[in-house]
Amino acid sequence: MAGFGSSLAEERAKRTLAEFVRYTVAPLLIGMGDAWARDEIGIHHEHLGTSYIERYLHAQILTLKPKPGLPSILFARPPLEQHFLGLLMMEAVLAEQGARTINIGSGLPSNNLKLAAISCRADVVALSFSVAYPEHRVAPALLQLRRLLPIQIQIWAGGAGVAVLRKSPKGVRIILDIEDAVVAISDWVQPAGLDDPEV
Repeated sequence: MAGFGSSLAEERAKRTLAEFVRYTVAPLLIGMGDAWARDEIGIHHEHLGTSYIERYLHAQILTLKPKPGLPSILFARPPLEQHFLGLLMMEAVLAEQGARTINIGSGLPSNNLKLAAISCRADVVALSFSVAYPEHRVAPALLQLRRLLPIQIQIWAGGAGVAVLRKSPKGVRIILDIEDAVVAISDWVQPAGLDDPEV
């Protein structure tokens, strides 16, 4: 694991965090999954590597400072979603862009997610749906949350699971890749009044 950690640090030193996620972490995860499928490594090796990457990305995110005028984003996984790294990878990319990120994890029912978003003063709720998420539940989950959240709180949905959607649900922004995430941040317009020091 010391060697694995050193390799990650070497790659990170050469790249922005977004590039590191795209060109190092994503291929590495695919490679580990393929190696496990070919029985070249054990499941414990794959879990250990994934866990190390999670801790490494968390540490990188904690070094980043939010930039004024950019959104506060609450990251969450819907109930039944077991995969975590995709959401964490997107959090790393958006944190590097200057967003304030809050990762609340998984399993929260929509009503509790609404309360969390309001309590944390989130501008955006970002959800991740992996390819393993039941296809028929993706659109209903997004529409239910859209009905519950105040209209000023945006919903961004990403992950391989959203590719099944024929069209974006009303009031939901689909994030298909890192470039989409960067564009979403660059498109951000701060709600009127929030830059007023008297507010």
